[in-house]
Amino acid sequence: MDDVKPKWWQVFAAGVTVTLLGLCAIAVGTVGLGAADQLASVGSFALTGVGTLVTVASLVQAVRQQRQRPVVVEPAEPPRPAPPSGVAPLAADLARLRDVTNVDHERLFGVDETIDRLGESLRNPGGASIISIFGGAGVGKTALAYELIRRHAEEAGFLRVASVSAKFSHIDRVGHLERDAERENVDWHALLVELAQQLAPGSDFNDTLIEQQLPQAMPAEPCLIVVDNLETREAEVAVRYLAGSGILDPHKVVITTREAVAGTGVGRLRELTWDGPDHAAASAYARYLVADDSLLDPRKSDLDDVVRAAERTPLLIQIIINQARVERLPIRDVIGRLRDVSGNLGRAVWTYCYVNSLNVLEQKLRDPGLPEASAREQAADTVANLMAVFCFRPAGSSIASEDFFELSQIGDREAFLRARAMACRLALVKSLRNNERFTVHSLLREFYCAQRGPCGSAS
Repeated sequence: MDDVKPKWWQVFAAGVTVTLLGLCAIAVGTVGLGAADQLASVGSFALTGVGTLVTVASLVQAVRQQRQRPVVVEPAEPPRPAPPSGVAPLAADLARLRDVTNVDHERLFGVDETIDRLGESLRNPGGASIISIFGGAGVGKTALAYELIRRHAEEAGFLRVASVSAKFSHIDRVGHLERDAERENVDWHALLVELAQQLAPGSDFNDTLIEQQLPQAMPAEPCLIVVDNLETREAEVAVRYLAGSGILDPHKVVITTREAVAGTGVGRLRELTWDGPDHAAASAYARYLVADDSLLDPRKSDLDDVVRAAERTPLLIQIIINQARVERLPIRDVIGRLRDVSGNLGRAVWTYCYVNSLNVLEQKLRDPGLPEASAREQAADTVANLMAVFCFRPAGSSIASEDFFELSQIGDREAFLRARAMACRLALVKSLRNNERFTVHSLLREFYCAQRGPCGSAS
C-alpha cells in the first residue's frame, strides 16, 4: 500500500488533544504534595509541551499546503466581435459590400427577372452553393451581384456577408483609368486572408496557412461570401478551392468573373452568362442618364448611337454620356474618342476591358511540351490569327463556324477549336445561334485591328 500522509487538520487535532490532557494532568498534579505527585506534574508539563509543538507544526504544514496548491483558472470564452453600435451585423456587412464593389447605381434596368431567378438559388438550401456571374468587362456583373444580395440575402437566411474584390484597375464614369500596382500583385490567398479577417477579427491569419485557417474562421450562422471581379488568372483555382474546402453548407458563395468556370466540373455550381441588358433596357438607361442635364438635350438618334456604339454595355453607355456632359462635347464626338485607341479615352477602355484577357488567352494557349520561348511565340501567333479574322468583317457582324476556321489560317482544327473555346470562356469572342456563329464586340475589333494595320496585317 502507498504511504498516506496525515492531513494538517488531523495533526492539529491530535496536538490540541495532547495539550489539553497535559493541562489537565498539571491541574491534578498541583493538588498532591508527595514526591510522586510532583513527578507526575513534571510529566504533565512535558506532555503539554509536546502537544503544543505538534499543534504549531500542524499549522505550519497547513500554510505550506496552501501555498503549494495549484491555482486553477477557468479558460475564458473568446470575445465575440461586437457589431457597430446601433447597426445589425448584416446591415453593416451590406454597407461594406457596397464600398467593396464600388457600385453607385440608384436603379438598374432590365435585370429584375434575372435577379429573381438567381434569388431562388440563393434561398434554396439544396440548390447551388456557388453562383458565378460570368461576362465581359462593363456589362454589369458587379451591379447584378450586389442587387441580388441586397434584395435576397436576408430572406435567404444569411446573417453575415463577407466580401472582397480582386479588381486591380478601375475606370470611372467619365473614362479615367486608375490602376492599383499593389493590388495587381495580390494573389488568391491574400483575398482569403481578407475574408477571414472580416469573419474573425483579431485572429492571426497568413497567406501560407489560410486555406486551412479559413474553414475555422467561418461563423456558425449562415454566411454569404462574395468575391467580386475574380480575374482571369485564378478563377478556376479559386472555385475549386471553395468547392473542396468544406466551408459550404450552410454557407454559399457568389462570384463575378470574366472567365467562365463551369468547366471546372465542381458540383452545385450555377453559372450565369451575362451579356448586359437588352436593347430596350439599355436605351432606357441612356435616357435616365441624360435626364439630369437638360442642357445636353440629345435627339433620339443620338441616344440610339450611344447604345449602338456601346453594344448595350452599361459601363460604355455611362462613359459616353458623362463625357458629353463633363467635356461639353456632342455625343458623336465622344463616340469618336471612344473608338480611337491612340487617344486617352480609347486607350483607357482598351486597357481596362481587353488587354488583360488577351494576355491570359495567350498564356492559356501555350504548349507545355515546348520550350518557353517557342510556346510563347506559337501561342501569340494563334491569338493573332484568331482575332485578326474579325478585321476582315464589318463591325458588329458575325461569322459562321467553318468560315471562322478557314479564315484563321490555324492549320490544325483541334488547335483552332481549343483557341476559340478559350476565347469564348474569357468573354473575348461571343457565340450566337446555338454556337454556329461567332462575333466580337465592335470596340475590341476596332482596337485590335487598329494596332495591326489594315486587313489584319502587321503594322
